[in-house]
Amino acid sequence: SDYESIVEMNRLCNDYGLDTISVGATLACMAEIEGRRIPPHKLVELTKLVCENEGVGAELALCAKRFAELRGKPDAAMHVKGLELPGYDPRGVKGMALGYGTSNRGGCHLRAYMVSPEILRKPKAIDRSSLDGKAGYLFVFQNRFAYVDSLVLCKFLFFAVSDDEVSKLAAAATGVEFTAEELMKIGERIWNLERLYNIACGFTRSDDFLPRRFYTEASTESPVGQPINRDEYSRALTEYYTCRGWDEQGVPTDGKLKELGIEPKRSRSAA
Repeated sequence: SDYESIVEMNRLCNDYGLDTISVGATLACMAEIEGRRIPPHKLVELTKLVCENEGVGAELALCAKRFAELRGKPDAAMHVKGLELPGYDPRGVKGMALGYGTSNRGGCHLRAYMVSPEILRKPKAIDRSSLDGKAGYLFVFQNRFAYVDSLVLCKFLFFAVSDDEVSKLAAAATGVEFTAEELMKIGERIWNLERLYNIACGFTRSDDFLPRRFYTEASTESPVGQPINRDEYSRALTEYYTCRGWDEQGVPTDGKLKELGIEPKRSRSAA
C-alpha cells in the first residue's frame, strides 16, 4: 500500500542485480514465520540488508527455501525446485500450476506463460479452473519459450507475431534458414537437455509438485482458488510426461533423445 517503499525496494533490487520476485517472496516467508506484518519502512531496511548481505539479510539472501529451513519452518517457503513463486496463484490458474511444477529452473512463470490463454485468452481462451488438457498446451508453450530464450527475444512478442515470422527474424539475424517447425524442435531439444541436467543433479518426479499448501488450503483472494486436487495434478503430470516422450518418473526415453539428436546414456535415473 506504500508505493514509495515499493519503488525504493524495486530500485534497490535492480541496482544490486537481485530478482524482485525472489526478494519479495523471501520477505513474505519471513513475515509468515514470525507471525507479523512487516511495515513498509522496515521492508525497505530488510531489502537493503539483503543487498549488502548483512545481519539477517545474509540469511534472507540464501533464498526462501534455505531461510525457512534455517528457521525450522520449511513449509513456509513458496518455491518449486528452490525458486520462489511469482504473483500468479496456481490455485486459480491450473495450467500455470503445472507450468510452475515442471519448469526446469523452478517456479517460474516465464518458462510457459499459461496466464496468456487462461486469463488473457490469447491465442485462445481455455478454462483456468481445470487441469484437463493442459499438458498438451504446456508442452507447446515450453518448447516455444525455450527457443525464444535462445534467440534473446521478449516472450511478450508472441502477442503480436507468429512462429513463422520469428523464423524469418532468426534467418535475417543468422543467415541460416529456419522453419517454424525447426524452431519448435530446437526448443524441445533445449528442454530435454535441461531436464537431463536436473536429473543428473538429483531432481525427481517429486520435485515437479507444488508446495503442500496449494493442495490443502483455498486461496483467500479468488473465488476459483480452491485447493488443487493432488491426484488430479499427479495424473496431469503423468500426461505431461507422456506428451514429452518421458517415462512415468519424468526421465526422457532413449527413443525421444535419439529423435532429438541427443545421445542416450543408460546411467540416468529419476527413481
